[in-house]
Amino acid sequence: MKKLFWTIFVLAGSINSYGQRPIILTSAGAFSIENKEVVWTQIYTRPGFRADSIYNSVLTYLHKNRTFTEITEHDGEIIARMTHYWIDTKKNRGSGGSFGFNGFWNGDVTIQIKDGRYRVVVTSLIEDQGRSGMSIYGVTNSKEIILDFSAWVLNSERDGFKNDRLSRVVIMNNALMDLFDVKQMTIAKKDW
Repeated sequence: MKKLFWTIFVLAGSINSYGQRPIILTSAGAFSIENKEVVWTQIYTRPGFRADSIYNSVLTYLHKNRTFTEITEHDGEIIARMTHYWIDTKKNRGSGGSFGFNGFWNGDVTIQIKDGRYRVVVTSLIEDQGRSGMSIYGVTNSKEIILDFSAWVLNSERDGFKNDRLSRVVIMNNALMDLFDVKQMTIAKKDW
């Protein structure tokens, strides 16, 4: 009887999933998929503050933080390069280890500002895990180890997140939320 139950259960599952694609997660935290790449977009609010005040606060923060380089202003937007950002995985509810989150993160940052709010968009996340070297007969062969976040967390079609990488996506999401929270502003939903 037990064998019959499991056989029916397996067959029902097979029939139900036959020809159907599994559910694909296309967003996680503030991450979404645009043009087969992972994009992080977060809106922070500061009710009652004018755009120029927020703009100056954000610009000052970026200049004081060594994580940001190549800071420019263009058409009311602030554009910067995030470089050498180390994720504190213990603080951001994770445990580093294994592949991923062992090096410094780099990415492109665009910040748009309106009265009472600013939006941060991070693209092109790349982890520089340093150099790997192998020594043979006293000669070291060294190569740089780079991890493309989009390639690492997206499925082969690049239209959904890999389930086994979601915990790392959450850690990255939390780390970026902390990094861009200038003076503890509140986080808004996708209302831009």
